Amino acid sequence: MATTGEASCSNVQSRVSVSSRSYQVVIAATRDMGLGMNMKLPWDLPLEYKFFQDVTTKTSDPKKRNATIMGRKSWEATPLEIRPLPGRLNIVLSKSRCLNIDIIDENVLVCSSMASALELLATKPYSLSIEKVF
Repeated sequence: MATTGEASCSNVQSRVSVSSRSYQVVIAATRDMGLGMNMKLPWDLPLEYKFFQDVTTKTSDPKKRNATIMGRKSWEATPLEIRPLPGRLNIVLSKSRCLNIDIIDENVLVCSSMASALELLATKPYSLSIEKVF
């Protein structure tokens, strides 16, 4: 398994006919659709954090886990003590091939686009081990 998954995502993109995974969106936003300020969430809502954790980790099959796709800035804004997000496959979207991920971990993949991440998740072993994609 590639440590960062960049090679895997690149390989998936080169195929002629590739299927893609469906995904669900969990978002917290201000009334004017603001998502963050100064690399932080503009609020501290413990119940919302718990809701996000519960929704994105719960599976109906205990042998599977979920995947959470996030942008590079969301990854960098996530506190080190909870990065990578536990109990999930973390996929970081970045067009930069020299992305410096602090933690080299089998639970973290880097893909260049949402499409390449969803295509990767539609292939084995991810198609067999990932229940939901967020």
